[in-house]
Amino acid sequence: ANDPLTRSRIHLRAEATVLLRLSLSFAFLILLPILAPAQAPEPAPSSGTIQAPATNQAPATNQASQGNSRDDRAREFKQYKQLPPPGIEIGAEDRSALTNRVEELTTRVGWLAEGDSSAESWRPDIEVFVRAVQLAIEQDTFYKKNEPTLAAILLDEAERRLTAVADGKRGLDLLGWDPSQNDGPQMLVGGYRSRIDDSVQPFGIVLPAGFQAENSMPHRVDVWLHGRGDTKTEIAFLTERRNKAGQYTPAETVVLHPFGRHCNAFKFAGETDVYESISHLESLLPVNPQKLAIRGFSMGGA
Repeated sequence: ANDPLTRSRIHLRAEATVLLRLSLSFAFLILLPILAPAQAPEPAPSSGTIQAPATNQAPATNQASQGNSRDDRAREFKQYKQLPPPGIEIGAEDRSALTNRVEELTTRVGWLAEGDSSAESWRPDIEVFVRAVQLAIEQDTFYKKNEPTLAAILLDEAERRLTAVADGKRGLDLLGWDPSQNDGPQMLVGGYRSRIDDSVQPFGIVLPAGFQAENSMPHRVDVWLHGRGDTKTEIAFLTERRNKAGQYTPAETVVLHPFGRHCNAFKFAGETDVYESISHLESLLPVNPQKLAIRGFSMGGA
């Protein structure tokens, strides 16, 4: 005990014990109000009166506070912008006609795929149109008066592809590539099944002038990431990609347009969509991995 080192150790242990006790006491004082059951204050005794037994009002108080909390959360939620935003009301006849066609096409695709071991090579290219219209109906995401007509046009293309599959067409031929029209860019759209959630995701491709499907040379591919568009859901995206080559169409270059799950800046599932669309494109034509670039506009360029 006379050893200075031993005395120092004893002092340190004593100080540590004191600190531990103080910490435990402090923690107990903090947790006591939380752990103790809520009790209503007892009424002060009044001379000459009989005091009614005290009742615990905590449940009513808790219910009121929970109700207020829900109201607060509801008000807070309203402060955030909904994406996609609510759409416009479409006519009952349009809604009914589109719904019936979606159901009919879904059934026909199932019949055609039954017993076909290669169905997954063509099925997403048809289901991409059916799903686009189905989502718009279920989520009320029609934004322009002409969009029910555009939806019907997409379902017409699904009908054409059903017939083409029955005739044995696959790949670019199924998507509508026409070798007699290769004097200018050709816009095609298709679908692939995502490994994330098994959903069918759309994509667009622009084949350059002079494109030859039989050419086995790997192609330069530029991936174009679109800008933000709050109302550019599947119907708008597919319609645009079928009719507009876009602002960027370099010579001798295939341009790939991923959808990227609407407007999430191509992050999370949107980023995976980019890689999956590239992988799917490789099943349609030879891609040169040494000439693969990513470009974009606005949200897509950021």
